[in-house]
Amino acid sequence: MINPESNQYQAHLNNQLNNQQEERLALLLQILNSISDPIFVKNSQHEWIFLNDAFCNFIGYRREELIGKTDYDFFPKEEADIFWKKDEQVFLTNQFCENEEFFTDSFGVTHIISTKKTLFFDKIGNKFLVGTIRDITSIIEKYLNTEEALQNAYTKMETLVFERTQQLLQINLALQAEIADHQKTEQGLRESKAQLNKLAANVPGVLYQFMLQPDGSMSFPYISSGSQDIFELAPKQIQASPNSVFSLIHPDDRNAFSRDLLKSINTLHSWQWEGKIILKSGTKWIKAISRPERLVDGAILWHGVASDVTERKQIEIALRASQQRLSLLIEQTPLAIIEWNPKLEVESWNPAAEKIFGYTKDKIIGCNIGVLVPEHVKEHVEKVVGDLLTSRAGNCSVNENLTADGRIIICEWHNNPLVTRTGEIIGVASIAIDITERKQLEAERQIALIKLEAALDKLQRTQLQLVQNEKMSSLGQMVAGIAHEINNPVSFIYGNLTYTSEYSQNLLNLLKLYQEKYPQPVKEIQDCIQDIDLEFLQKDVPLLLNSMKMGAERIRQIVVSLRNFSRLDEAEMKTVNIHEGIDSTLMILNSRLNQQNRRPKINVIKNYDVDLPLVHCYAGQLNQVFMNILVNAIDALEQLCFQNKVANQELTINIQTQNIQASSNTQNRILISIADNGCGIPQDVQQKIFDPFFTTKPVGQGTGLGLSIAYQIIVDKHHGELRCISNPAQGTEFKIEIPLRC
Repeated sequence: MINPESNQYQAHLNNQLNNQQEERLALLLQILNSISDPIFVKNSQHEWIFLNDAFCNFIGYRREELIGKTDYDFFPKEEADIFWKKDEQVFLTNQFCENEEFFTDSFGVTHIISTKKTLFFDKIGNKFLVGTIRDITSIIEKYLNTEEALQNAYTKMETLVFERTQQLLQINLALQAEIADHQKTEQGLRESKAQLNKLAANVPGVLYQFMLQPDGSMSFPYISSGSQDIFELAPKQIQASPNSVFSLIHPDDRNAFSRDLLKSINTLHSWQWEGKIILKSGTKWIKAISRPERLVDGAILWHGVASDVTERKQIEIALRASQQRLSLLIEQTPLAIIEWNPKLEVESWNPAAEKIFGYTKDKIIGCNIGVLVPEHVKEHVEKVVGDLLTSRAGNCSVNENLTADGRIIICEWHNNPLVTRTGEIIGVASIAIDITERKQLEAERQIALIKLEAALDKLQRTQLQLVQNEKMSSLGQMVAGIAHEINNPVSFIYGNLTYTSEYSQNLLNLLKLYQEKYPQPVKEIQDCIQDIDLEFLQKDVPLLLNSMKMGAERIRQIVVSLRNFSRLDEAEMKTVNIHEGIDSTLMILNSRLNQQNRRPKINVIKNYDVDLPLVHCYAGQLNQVFMNILVNAIDALEQLCFQNKVANQELTINIQTQNIQASSNTQNRILISIADNGCGIPQDVQQKIFDPFFTTKPVGQGTGLGLSIAYQIIVDKHHGELRCISNPAQGTEFKIEIPLRC
């Protein structure tokens, strides 16, 4: 037997303590490696000095590759910058930090992770950052496979908590037995416990041990600091009053809580419960999982974890409500909502689709959607479907469809492909709207609009005809009246000029005879001869009478031109010389062609076809056309002058006539061209110049009827053509083409 006071005994005891400490550290490492959440420890240079197995598996590298390295050695610089900045904040502030970050593993897959980081010091003051990671990618991605993932996580956590709690109990029992005799070991155990508490604090949720004694008393032998976040109670508060936790359970969930707990007591099966608790800050959803074991003394000890699942539950509730609303919307909407797969088989069919197309849901599900397409539009629909599946983008089409009872309807289709995250098209969602009635109304409205436009056009033409007739009648009557009133006195004057000239010559001859026979008249006669300048009178009177004759002849020509222009005394249809009509119009416009204050004279160049035959036409109306076109040409030339765009350029109007020989399917026609070298007409204005009441002149200077009336006279009355050819700054040409016999 070894003497307790010998050195050998002391060495044996120290060796035993060292072995126990190494076993505890090995046990601690085993516990850390058994935790499913990745755990890492960094020094102040941000180098990894410890990594559990879960971290190595998560990041995709071996521990030997990671130890001593930093985030910059494995992650993209953008991610590494973020990790370094947040870690440095913990080193500087010594504050607990919880973040959600993006993380790219060795396979290039990006995860969304939740990290918790805290700082601790060793005995000599070195700083170490302890962090835990939880991958929350699946939660963010609409909680796909949420229940299965959570169940697996909770099962792993349950096993972890159970194993770690057992290990902690063993460590604590061993430490308590040796505290009095081994102060150094006790200090080491306190440090290990502090580190363990820090690790537990970084585990999401709260870790706990709950014990139920045979006499019904309850206690929490262990509860982590996460209770403050979950229950808003410190661990000491819960350990002092276990009922403080149970009193938080929502009244609606207490029966289920008690029922599940009683079942776990009787069967010793794992206990899990999900329900609401009421806190001062509001209501939370909690999910708790634990595994029971019966102790030697008959007590039952549960090792478990509780997590806050409020956000998930809220999302689930909102999702269920949204799905319910969407289902009601699909069922009650008047729009046909149809889902079909890439094989064109109908998979979903709402009541509105049944009403529109006549097929019940039972009959149409699984059928090819082509049953809705008439034969004559199948090619169009196949192209729409092909474009939809190829481009993977939505489209819209309007086409005819076939109902169950054989009716043809018109539908507007809005189609959108259903594409997975991997890019696979799993179906197409279509919305169909029956627009048959609308199309019929549009067709009827279009017909009514065409009729209305025709009636309006007819009304405008009638108005133009009335205006033209009234204008021509008034103009003809006025011109004929003026010509008649002028013609009478002019004829009287012109007829008497011959006699006046003869009488004057006789008197002058007589006077000359007197001068020859009586060369020396009395003084009174000499004075009178000198006063009246008899010699000048003898020379000027013949000239004066000749000038009067020429003026009277000019007036007679103007009167003839006025009568030719008005044609009031002639039949409506008459065979006439077109050149006479043009010349008569030019005679009337002669005053406007002469030189004005602000412009030079306008030269008229006539290039008449000497062989131009007579034309059977409405002579007066044709003269009106010549008048309107020539007035517009004069206005264009004057506008050119007013814009100061005339330098040494002559102002000209070219008039040309031509006989067009008949072809196999047309009769002989004549062409009259009237062109000016004015400012030209813009292209957009050319499209409107023949419209009634359209004018580019200021208000009060134009009615917009001149060219419209001219167009109606040429096209409607004479079955001819009136064309305008013009370019800005290059002048304008009007071409009039009419048959020899209208």
